[in-house]
Amino acid sequence: MNQFPKTLLFLMTFSVFLALLQVLLKAESKRGEKVKSQVQTIYHKETIRKESEAIPFFVKRYQKQSFHLWEISFPEKNKSIETNESTKSNKK
Repeated sequence: MNQFPKTLLFLMTFSVFLALLQVLLKAESKRGEKVKSQVQTIYHKETIRKESEAIPFFVKRYQKQSFHLWEISFPEKNKSIETNESTKSNKK
């Protein structure tokens, strides 16, 4: 084959590849928008230690707030944990 037909075939193949890539990216961006709309955003206040606060008290406060945020972010997991704990306490 001459150089011209090889170049032409390469350019045609490359343009088809780029078109398919654009379609794939467009589909991904639409899917990402749907997922973002379903995700609930949670805003939380920063936990900053005050100068007068002792470190052990800050750690306790930080742990409470961290577990509270964790419970909010995974409600279905926490419900299953609570039901497991309640069934264990009922068996006793």
